[in-house]
Amino acid sequence: MAQVKILVFIPVGDNCEALSWIESLININSCEIEFLLVYYGKDEKFANEFKNSRIKIIYDQSPSKFEKFHKYVSTGDIDLNKHDLFWIVDDDIRITEESAEDFFNSFNKNNLKIAQPGCLGFAMGKQIVRRDLRYKIRFTNYVDGIAPLFSKNALEKCLQTFEGCQSGRGIDHVWAALLGNPKDKIAIIDSSLMIHMNPSGSNYSRFEKTIDEQYRKIQDRYLSEVLQHYEWEQKIIHEKLLSHQNSLVGLFNPIVNRLIEIQTIGILRLAKFKVLKLKNLLARMKESYVKKNR
Repeated sequence: MAQVKILVFIPVGDNCEALSWIESLININSCEIEFLLVYYGKDEKFANEFKNSRIKIIYDQSPSKFEKFHKYVSTGDIDLNKHDLFWIVDDDIRITEESAEDFFNSFNKNNLKIAQPGCLGFAMGKQIVRRDLRYKIRFTNYVDGIAPLFSKNALEKCLQTFEGCQSGRGIDHVWAALLGNPKDKIAIIDSSLMIHMNPSGSNYSRFEKTIDEQYRKIQDRYLSEVLQHYEWEQKIIHEKLLSHQNSLVGLFNPIVNRLIEIQTIGILRLAKFKVLKLKNLLARMKESYVKKNR
């Protein structure tokens, strides 16, 4: 049987998390993996760090992961016909070789269209993607834009959402509808684990428009798909989340997850992030109070 061909696409900066695991994934024997790294850092000799022919480097300072991917499909630097799966990853993700191999194999075994590993760490788009030890795989209608893995067919149908998309905000609410809202083809694979090492939105200032403006643009462009996403989520997703397969595992699940986050990220960084979120919340409450009492 021919090996599944996977393209891993990562815009990378200096000293980013992805640089610590990229080469280890080349060792996975069950898949044929190639990397396209779009380097936006400041080291002109960055490409010299990688000697493997399966790692290609492009220098590009433009800010958006999805916009870049669409751009390189258009220019021919990415040939969709050369690969079976496409993993589009943020550079502040940490994952082991074992988790990555399990992730790819589970995707193929279940004939999925879009998936991601269970995620821990800093804020994600929705709590549904947070790793749940009660499951090996959960079928959903949502995969976060942090690190979605697409089949070739699914990517061709969803690629239109990448065009002109800077932050990625909101396009992950559209993908399920564009694929016809399948009930068992979009998934969180909890037997695998990735950790998001930085807070979401910490570097959105590099974009021309705010993330709220970008989200409104997606809503305007794909209003019916966004509405379908939320309607279907209420009917299907929450029912699945409430079905406890193992109550004891469910009880200890948040404790185990938090210990992994403390060990990987550090309690100081996590505490600083909680304080910052509280300050932002209080600031918004104050602003709302002032507006009401003018």
